Amino acid sequence: MSGCRVRTELGSEAQAIAESDASTPTAFSSNKNKRCSETDNTLSLRSEIGIVLSMQKQHIWDIIVRKRLVFLIAVIVVALASALMIPHTIINTDMTRYLPDDSPMKHGIDQMTEEFGEEAVGTGIVRVMFWSLPDSLKTSTKDDLSEIDGISNILYQDGSAEYNQGEKVLYELLCGSQRSQLEIADDISDKYGSRVIVETSEKGNTAPVSVILTAFILLLIVLFIMCESWLEPPIFLAAIGVAVAINMGTNALLKSVSATTNSIAAILQLVLSIDYSIILMNCYRQEKSSGSDNITAMVNALKKASLSIVSSAFTTIVGLMALVFMKFKIGADMGIVLAKGVLCSLVAIFTVLPALILALDGAIEKSKKKVFKLKTDRLAGFSMRFRIPLAIFFVVVFVSSYYFHNKTEISFFPEQESEIAKYFPQKNIIVLLYENSDSEKVIDLSDSLSADPNVKSFVSYPSLMQKQHTAAYFKDVVGNFSSMAEEEGYNLADMDINLIVDAIYYIATKNPSDERMSFHDFASLAAGLSADTMLVAQLGGSSNVSEEELQYLDLLVALTDTSLIDKKMTAQEISDMMGIDEEMISLICPPGEKTTLREIIKLSKELLNSSMIPTQKNDKVPEPQLVEQQEEIVVEKDTIVIVEEIVQAEEADIADDEDMIYKDSTLFLKQYTASEIAQIIGMGEKSASIIINLYGRSSGQKTKTMSLYDFIHFVHDDLANRRLFASRIDAESRRLLKHKEDLMDATLQSGKVEVPEESVAEAPEKPVAEVIVEPVDLREEPVSAYVMPKVDKETIEKLNQAEAIMNIATEGNSFDAAEMYSLLNSFGAEMKLRDIELAYLYNGITHFDNDSVELSAEEILGTLNDSIINNPRFASMVNDDMRSGLDEINVMVVENLGRLHGPNYSQAIVLTELPKESDETCRFVEALGARCDTELAGNHYLIGESVMMDEMHHRFGDEMFLVTLITILSIFLIVALTFRSLVVPAILVMTVMSAVFINVAASGINGSLLYLAYLIMQSILMGATIDYGILFTNNYREARVTECKIESIRKAYMSSTHTILTSGMIMTLAPFAMSLMVDDKMIEMILRCIAAGALAAVLLIIFVLPGLLAAFDRFVVSRRSKAKQQPSEEA
Repeated sequence: MSGCRVRTELGSEAQAIAESDASTPTAFSSNKNKRCSETDNTLSLRSEIGIVLSMQKQHIWDIIVRKRLVFLIAVIVVALASALMIPHTIINTDMTRYLPDDSPMKHGIDQMTEEFGEEAVGTGIVRVMFWSLPDSLKTSTKDDLSEIDGISNILYQDGSAEYNQGEKVLYELLCGSQRSQLEIADDISDKYGSRVIVETSEKGNTAPVSVILTAFILLLIVLFIMCESWLEPPIFLAAIGVAVAINMGTNALLKSVSATTNSIAAILQLVLSIDYSIILMNCYRQEKSSGSDNITAMVNALKKASLSIVSSAFTTIVGLMALVFMKFKIGADMGIVLAKGVLCSLVAIFTVLPALILALDGAIEKSKKKVFKLKTDRLAGFSMRFRIPLAIFFVVVFVSSYYFHNKTEISFFPEQESEIAKYFPQKNIIVLLYENSDSEKVIDLSDSLSADPNVKSFVSYPSLMQKQHTAAYFKDVVGNFSSMAEEEGYNLADMDINLIVDAIYYIATKNPSDERMSFHDFASLAAGLSADTMLVAQLGGSSNVSEEELQYLDLLVALTDTSLIDKKMTAQEISDMMGIDEEMISLICPPGEKTTLREIIKLSKELLNSSMIPTQKNDKVPEPQLVEQQEEIVVEKDTIVIVEEIVQAEEADIADDEDMIYKDSTLFLKQYTASEIAQIIGMGEKSASIIINLYGRSSGQKTKTMSLYDFIHFVHDDLANRRLFASRIDAESRRLLKHKEDLMDATLQSGKVEVPEESVAEAPEKPVAEVIVEPVDLREEPVSAYVMPKVDKETIEKLNQAEAIMNIATEGNSFDAAEMYSLLNSFGAEMKLRDIELAYLYNGITHFDNDSVELSAEEILGTLNDSIINNPRFASMVNDDMRSGLDEINVMVVENLGRLHGPNYSQAIVLTELPKESDETCRFVEALGARCDTELAGNHYLIGESVMMDEMHHRFGDEMFLVTLITILSIFLIVALTFRSLVVPAILVMTVMSAVFINVAASGINGSLLYLAYLIMQSILMGATIDYGILFTNNYREARVTECKIESIRKAYMSSTHTILTSGMIMTLAPFAMSLMVDDKMIEMILRCIAAGALAAVLLIIFVLPGLLAAFDRFVVSRRSKAKQQPSEEA
């Protein structure tokens, strides 16, 4: 020591005490009083207490050493029992469980759990991407994946670019809480191998064995380099290993341990505790070098090292326990486990390590080796010479690092690297939990969010099942569903989807039983439906409609059409419409003429019901009468027989030889009225009127009179030859008619023609030549064979029905389905009530204005299930594939959408492609929360990773300040009590905090720093690396009792550097190596921050702290504790 000499000399007794208690400030103070016997020969009370305490501690360590085997066995038994408990530790991978108690999201999760059960909360999404999957296997693969235990639902849409990129196919598996994502991922990987990439949002519960092994090897390498014996590293690791087993096993006594804590707790415990072993081993070696036996040396080593070890462990525990004050409870989770680990290590150091060292002392001595020693003489001189610049430099570093550390962006969720994200963007899910009373407002919220470009979809029970839509909307939806269903093998091609949707809207809004229709509307509809066999089949009616039935329906349409009843038509049109012989109609409506349907029916009935049998015999020519102009005869309902009356009247004339009238041309050419002809011939007047009317129609003239000549010729030559009447006139009757005709013709040919004046102008041309007469077999038959022909009752019945139908149609009444069925049956129509009801239903559907009606999917599904799917009326409208599809929809609604709707609360899922954490995402979450606060009246909560990040973002400043303040104050108080100084803890705390600030600022250069990594790194550095400062400062203060500043720095370097470098290298290299190998970004960042912080702390303590101690020496070392300086040193 150049220029430095200690002026005080220690006595031998004081020297021994000083050497034994050099590391203890209290003992050190007592020794100092002994050394200063020249100025104070009496021990103070303080020194006496120190000696008493020292003796008590000596007794404790003596018991531990002498009973070391008992303690060793006891601790090993506890370690073995703890090891057996490790598998029973509950590992939690759900970070939301660590949310603060006052977190709105936590309240939302609790409410969701209460409402839907724990399994409803789920554990996230497992993304599975197939590198190459044919189209034919996409659906079946989805079904295979759904069979894996723990899968609650699978998100996939065939053909969508969201899930299909060429041959690459993505399936997103929603997981329940019964199995972890990792277990599900392992099942998928085992099943499909290299064909798939499986990514989860949660990582392993423990670090991989390879990672731990690598850290363990690095730790061994450092220890082998820095320790004086090859056997020391295994001994150290064995002792700490026992502590690790106890700590990890006792985690089972906790409610749960986070996966992050469980992954790094063991290696961090090893890193934080290894320097305790080094300190004890160095003390033991020093004691042995002084000549003590092994037992005494160990007792003295425990006594000397205990305060350093305990104070170091205590500062570490305090730093870790500061994490308990984090509101984000993962801090407490990690802090408690690591603090417990340090405490377990402390127990192992004082019980297991002494026993192992004493048991293997001989082997340790034999395995001694050279130790790497850092030469620090020049470093000590540099620190002393540049202590002021170093102090200034430190202030600059502290201030600048603090400034730049505030500029570092703090993140709250590490973005995991994703191979799948290169092809399919990751989804960000936010859940809105709301009270059911806000269901309608959620629909409005859904509509407003649909316009937000950041929202990819909004899924809620109200927006999907209760939102009102028009029929057109659901036709598009069902159409798309049908296309997808057909691609999956369902046969829906033969179904009219639009008709089904219209039917649903009609049935859900109207009561089909209230539907009423007019006779004509029903007839028109029935005719149209009967012609469309495919539509009839879809409606479930009888598709086998005969031609006769179709004709009947067409006639029914005509008879009920009031516009056709009084419309004039030709005989051909009427015949085609009515299905009645055109020959009869042509009598009423000759070619070229038109008449109404109503008139045709009435006249036809009279013709068919007319009697041709004479009603009386008359030999006299009637008195001349004035023929008045009459209106055209309208056939009444009374039936008249025409031709048969004439025939029988002629038979009576022949029998009485009354042919005189047919031989006098003045008589048979004279114009007679119908009444007069009826008297001459002896037939009914109405029958005669009808024949005159028919004659006028057939001749194209309107006449009310007719000559007897024309009358008989018309009946014999025209009517008798018509098919309608031919069957009613036998051969004898024809002969008699022919006889009268021949008499009149003979009279005319004989030249005895006297044409009455009144008949000259009115005599019409004979129409016989104009009538096409069908050939009639006039072969005579025996009179005995004559049978009076019967009236055509079928035709008469048909006409009666037609007339009745027209009358009903004219009245304009409407009927329901049952009334229409009864009405049609009364007319002999063979229609089923079911067919009529379907026709009414179809009419209601097609005339229903569904554009003015809106229904929800819930209402539509209810109508399908309650009124259609199981209704026999619609059996033909619903095929088996539709039933199967509806069953699947019902299951989906119950199992999936039903999970969104609870008794009191419901969930809405907001899906975005925003990053889980970004400024834009924070703004979106805040805007969403503000919108919910404005639009929703009841309680509501946002749940999701981005929501959690946003909450942490708002809490970070206050929480960081609280944890930092508690950490600093705790460490400051401990160091202040240890050194009985305020300056020493200020220097040490600022040194370590500078390392923290430098680490944070450096992290900001590379990007952002994880919030959790920041807090954990700060607490560990403040608790662990400050021990290096305490060790160096304690050695410096101890040296200053007898040495000057530069020599004290040199001695502090010599006694501290080896321990600091050994522990510092372990704390730097082991976490850093692990950070390079773990997959979990959060664990990686925590480990890397610890490594970088430890390195910064070691560098500051080795290169800056000595200069600070020298610069502030007068405040670091009390006046009574330091040696006087020589003038040359002061200079």
